[in-house]
Amino acid sequence: FFLDGPGGTGKMFVYITLCHTLRGEGSVILCVASTGIAALILPGGRTAHSMLKIPID
Repeated sequence: FFLDGPGGTGKMFVYITLCHTLRGEGSVILCVASTGIAALILPGGRTAHSMLKIPID
């Protein structure tokens, strides 16, 4: 899914809550973000290009 909105609207809260909930139910999920700063906040998160081995040439 893609989550978009202005700063301070709770995007990361929703994302982190979904990650914890889905993992708690036994689902295998990959938490990825488009930037390194956002990936640092996610539980086990990495950038999409790092996780999926996408070249950034």
